Amino acid sequence: MAIQQLSIPELLDSLLALTQELYSYERAYNLASEDFYTLFSQGKLDDGEPEQTEDFCLWAGLYETKLAREQALRQASQKTMQRLLKTSEGGKLRLSPQMAL
Repeated sequence: MAIQQLSIPELLDSLLALTQELYSYERAYNLASEDFYTLFSQGKLDDGEPEQTEDFCLWAGLYETKLAREQALRQASQKTMQRLLKTSEGGKLRLSPQMAL
C-alpha cells in the first residue's frame, strides 16, 4: 500500500509539532537532538532505566521522522519551484499565498 504524500502545509505543521516534541527532550537531557542521535546510533548511551530506554527510543524515532519530513518538504518545494519556473516563461516569478494551497 502506498503512503499518502503530505502537502507542504501539512509537512510544515508536522515539522512544527515534531520540533516542539524534540525540544522537550533536548531541554530535559540538555542535548541537541542531532547530537543525541549520533550518540544513540553509535550505541554510546547508557539507557539503564526503563524510562530512559523508552525516552531514547521515542526521541530517536521523532528525530528520524523529522529528518524524513524535512526531506519530503525539500522535494515538494522543488516540485513547486519547477512548476513556477515552467509557467514563468522566463519572466519574473509571481509567488502568492494562494499558490501554496
